[in-house]
Amino acid sequence: MDHEHNQQIAKEGGAGSPRNRQGGPAPILSPLQPKGFHPAATVRLPRSQAVLQDRLPRHHGDSGRHAQCLPGHRAPAGPAKRLLRNAAVQKLLDASVDRTSRGGRRQRVKRAAVDSTGFEVQQTSHYFVRRRAKGRKDWQITTYKRFPKLDLLVDCSNHMVLAAMAERGPGPDITHVVPIVYQACGRAEIETLLADAGYDAEWVHWLGREAMEIRTLIPPKIGRPTDKPPTGYYRRLMSQRLHLTCYGQRWQVETVMSMVKRRQGSAVNARTYWSQCRALMLKAVTHNILILYALTESTRQAA
Repeated sequence: MDHEHNQQIAKEGGAGSPRNRQGGPAPILSPLQPKGFHPAATVRLPRSQAVLQDRLPRHHGDSGRHAQCLPGHRAPAGPAKRLLRNAAVQKLLDASVDRTSRGGRRQRVKRAAVDSTGFEVQQTSHYFVRRRAKGRKDWQITTYKRFPKLDLLVDCSNHMVLAAMAERGPGPDITHVVPIVYQACGRAEIETLLADAGYDAEWVHWLGREAMEIRTLIPPKIGRPTDKPPTGYYRRLMSQRLHLTCYGQRWQVETVMSMVKRRQGSAVNARTYWSQCRALMLKAVTHNILILYALTESTRQAA
């Protein structure tokens, strides 16, 4: 009925009506147009079955997928995501460490230290260990929560980060000692490596001293307390002569971690695993840039 009514309106048109211009009645409802276009100046997407006659989407979720259907469309990757990919971050660390070398030669590091630290996932502290107050007779209760974790290997002389790895804790530090040491050796020649008891193992000493010619200083504290000497040649050597070495300089890596958290914050606002890893690596690169900036300003003022 509505269609016949529209035809009658078209037949009764005036001087400017389509009938007078074309010599015949013209219906108001135009025939179906080709698939590509509507009568209005709006591009119609190929998924025409998802659009009603009144041009409203049938499903609300389709609107978010229409842009992906356009030819040549690709979801753009953010600048931070492109910049903080692993290969790009390694190049940034290479460039920052090379700036501290003299004469373009490979930097020689007399003492380096390695350790890891955890970050909070919000501004409110959720990275914590809850323990019952001392003096109680009941058992001590410890609750751990997963948190972003950053492993750093730093130069004790200038606090530059030689190698960095991001992961999720809690977890043992020794599991990442091989890749982080190899990463640092690609940027500098390390003479002595200092680490805490979390890296204590005979094979770690063998890796550093025999395979990579690095003097490793690690206290032999892993295992149950006992009066017997530690097992292994290098661990037994550490128990006898560690107090005669420069092991006290290991606290320089703790200073670097404090610098990172005080300057850039101890929280990571990212939620997903890979976003947290990118945020942690950004902190490491930014720390090196700040060190270089301080060295440049001091040199400029001295000149």
